[in-house]
Amino acid sequence: MELRSSLQKNFTIWIIFCFLLLTVVGMVVLQHMHFTTSSPTEVTQIYRLLENHIKQYQEIIELQIKKEFESILQKYAIEVKKKTEMTPNRTKYLIYKCAGGIGAVHCSGWGNRLVGILSTYMLSMATDRTFGIIMTNPCPLTETLVPNDYRWNFSMSAFGNMSSISIDVRNNNGFTNSLATIDFNARYPQDVVFIAANQDYLHLLQRNGLYKKKIPPWSRGEMYVKVFQSLFKLSPIAQVELDTFLKKARPNPETKLICAQIRIGKNPTIPWDNRVITPPKLVDVIWKFLNETGNNARIFVTADSENIRRLAKTYYGKRSVDTAGPIIHMDKPYRYNKSEVCEGVRKLILDQFVLIKCDTIVISTSSYARIPAMIHGPKNRFFFINGKIK
Repeated sequence: MELRSSLQKNFTIWIIFCFLLLTVVGMVVLQHMHFTTSSPTEVTQIYRLLENHIKQYQEIIELQIKKEFESILQKYAIEVKKKTEMTPNRTKYLIYKCAGGIGAVHCSGWGNRLVGILSTYMLSMATDRTFGIIMTNPCPLTETLVPNDYRWNFSMSAFGNMSSISIDVRNNNGFTNSLATIDFNARYPQDVVFIAANQDYLHLLQRNGLYKKKIPPWSRGEMYVKVFQSLFKLSPIAQVELDTFLKKARPNPETKLICAQIRIGKNPTIPWDNRVITPPKLVDVIWKFLNETGNNARIFVTADSENIRRLAKTYYGKRSVDTAGPIIHMDKPYRYNKSEVCEGVRKLILDQFVLIKCDTIVISTSSYARIPAMIHGPKNRFFFINGKIK
């Protein structure tokens, strides 16, 4: 769209210039005809003279337009190359897939899905496969997140009659450890490999003799940040929600936003979680920290418990800010209808982006908060571990 707009703008400028130039030439010639012609022969000569002039100017203008267009095309070719350098033209694919229907698998919660997505991207880089995401379970991911620098949004119809295989390697330590030695494409020669994953492959791929030269020498933190930011940005609707929230949370430049991510684990809101992460009595440590850290700040609390959400609003009153939507576990969105589930998914992801924007954050042990913590950086970042804030 930018290229088309620029070309149209430059073309319009040149057309106007040409029109004005030819108009001036025509007026001069016609004026000359009016005052000096006395015979049809002279008129014919003048018309031919005008025609020759127009042809000369036309050639000059066409040459200039050609040069201008070539310059514009060259400029945008460079920009497009930079924009798509992470999207190589490959004939094989590695697709992170989490979809419903026949053969559907549980894909874990959003935090673990992200780990799997980012690791799958690194595996695609190592194996020279084009990376993609197909996630429609429980809701289409593209309703909340869309591609940023890398086009990852594929549909099943894109793969036509290509050979394919689906592998579920979640919590599969055998597969994960094998990535230090195996030739992935030899083991999976299919055109398309659909994968469900939730483990970190970076350090193993960096040790594999076949792949270590293809994998940047990033730390785990660098990998999470760089790949996440290259892959994702909020959809236009979700971005408007974030902008609206931040205006409310920071009504003026002096207002600070202090945030906490609290994971309780098994609780009445998420009764299907298999363990208690944070006993409710230990949450008082976080409330105390928020009180001492932000006397005049706005307070944002994201949690896996509606009770914690209510307590935050009770304790902080008008200072408390929140995003809309129910609290859900992405892999087990029971109790809610389809519309409510998608609202919950949007809240889940939106809350992550809020955490990134906070002035101070304190987070529980959770893969969900890992990305925001790493993007936020070490300044004013605290961890809630074993009942203590560090």
